[in-house]
Amino acid sequence: RKGLVVFQFALSILLVIGTLTVYRQINYIMTKNVGLDKENVIYMKIEGEMEEHYETFKNELLALPEVKHVARTSQNPLSAGSDTFGVSWEGKEPESRILVKIINADYDWVETMGANLLAGRGYSDKFPYDTASFIINEKLVETMGMEDPVGQGLTVWGTSGTIVGVVKDFHMNSMYQEMEPLVVRFAPDQTWINFIRINGNVKSALAGIESVNSTLNPGFPFDYEFLKARYEDDYKSELVIGTLANYFATMAIFISCLGLLGLASFTVGQRTKEIGIRKVLGASIPALVVMLSKDFTRLIFVAFIVAAPIAYYFTDQWLDKFAFRIDAGAMVFVIAGVGALLMASLTVGFKSAQAAIASPADSLKDE
Repeated sequence: RKGLVVFQFALSILLVIGTLTVYRQINYIMTKNVGLDKENVIYMKIEGEMEEHYETFKNELLALPEVKHVARTSQNPLSAGSDTFGVSWEGKEPESRILVKIINADYDWVETMGANLLAGRGYSDKFPYDTASFIINEKLVETMGMEDPVGQGLTVWGTSGTIVGVVKDFHMNSMYQEMEPLVVRFAPDQTWINFIRINGNVKSALAGIESVNSTLNPGFPFDYEFLKARYEDDYKSELVIGTLANYFATMAIFISCLGLLGLASFTVGQRTKEIGIRKVLGASIPALVVMLSKDFTRLIFVAFIVAAPIAYYFTDQWLDKFAFRIDAGAMVFVIAGVGALLMASLTVGFKSAQAAIASPADSLKDE
């Protein structure tokens, strides 16, 4: 019986640690990609009349009070697939092959994407010569070994230009991968996706955008997606794992408490006469509860000793899949251990209190 209780609580502790670790890692993922502000941004494919008369379409959108910024680009920044070895700068080793992500963009790309501009500026119609300008990320700055890259020369696909801005790193694919160097080129004629940053009532903004699309691009439906939803979809499997672990942990804790309650009932039944004699000799109810509970506390401690290293091994193996990850953390183990102890104490304490407050005369007479 005791072995079964230890096994049940060890399984419960293991699942609780796993659940907490998954949720902490997912929360870390959802908040780590701070290089972009993904809130209230929608995107849609540029097609039909929108492609032919994009500036008119953009101006009509900006006339809506709920629309803050609009920009077109060649890539969803969260799933950028275009890359090249054709980026060079002064001081680069001729034989080195460095793969760099490429995003083609229009004016207001930084503001629309909510990119965190660290130095320089973004693309703006106030600067009509941006066709020879580049925006790069922190990773490329690190790769180039430049302390102050703004104003420095850069060549992309044979086109020489100047670095005008540096943005904070953001993940262009998965958090399972390291950060990658990035160049954002000013190339409006090579863009296929329109991004819209909403400022205000989202429902009203969507209605206004749909109206503009119906008027200027009637042959194509208003088909859009939220940038944040796209980001969350990338980690749907991890969210499912967390939810399932939560369900199994709750079920395991419930079954463990039932097993512990049965063992407590059996133990108390065997010690009924002892409890009665102790009460006659002056033992207090709290003292009796502690006496009956201490053996079970040892069982929970043993369960924790069994579960903790197993939980650490498997959670650490899972976390190692991520290029950016949390540490397993002692606090998670403390929470799981203390939680299991509290659940056990409440379960055993309830049964022990029942036995402790019973009349000693009744228990001795029954014996």
